[in-house]
Amino acid sequence: MTGPAGQPTRQQIAAEVLLAVRGESGLPAVTVAALVTWFEAEGGAGPQWGVAGNVADYNPLNTTRVWPGSRPTPGNDPPVQAYPSWEVGIAATVATIDQPNMAPIAAALRAGCDCAELAAAVAATPWGTGDFSGDCAPAPSPPPPPPPTPDPTVVPDPTPRAPPAAPTPEVFDVSTLKTVSQQSPGPGVVDSTVASLQAVLAGKWHQGIAIDGRYGPDTALAVENVQRFMSLAVDGICGPQTWPVVLQLGG
Repeated sequence: MTGPAGQPTRQQIAAEVLLAVRGESGLPAVTVAALVTWFEAEGGAGPQWGVAGNVADYNPLNTTRVWPGSRPTPGNDPPVQAYPSWEVGIAATVATIDQPNMAPIAAALRAGCDCAELAAAVAATPWGTGDFSGDCAPAPSPPPPPPPTPDPTVVPDPTPRAPPAAPTPEVFDVSTLKTVSQQSPGPGVVDSTVASLQAVLAGKWHQGIAIDGRYGPDTALAVENVQRFMSLAVDGICGPQTWPVVLQLGG
């Protein structure tokens, strides 16, 4: 960033140029940084900043503007000028930027442009710098938005909320049982007929069994209790003799 000892940095010269172009203090740091990137892309002021192959003294942007005390350097037509001091080089640089055909650059600098915007402005003029937008540092990410401020006018509802109701278990329609009364569910059967039988045994005969559609030992025992109470053959099977009794006489 610097050349021989005692030379100003690119940032310092960029601030001087920007101050002269804008005519006011309060220089945007992003625009100073953009000018530094342009300086580096041009590679001017070689003897001051240690740029090999460049002999344009005190000329940060390799301008060809002839100025009192300037001298041409070889290798360009029109020739890039070398200036006798930073004061002269800055004045010649600002005068070049203020030319009508360089208006996009002056407008961007006065607007406080960033690096990409300055690169686009330079590309729109005959200055001759190659595209240096790829040398621009990525723009910092914007900070996350602050969390929303609670509305002081909104009062939380203190009313306790009841927990959601448990799903209502399926209820068997006892009126449909007579349509299956000729079936004979027995131990090991698993179907809706068994669930219907269990519903009647639990409801009308007050047998403490689960209604799960499985004809297990508890269901068989409940059938035996009814058979024994009604003086039927006790076998735990709800056959043709037991079904009508279970349906009609329970409770």
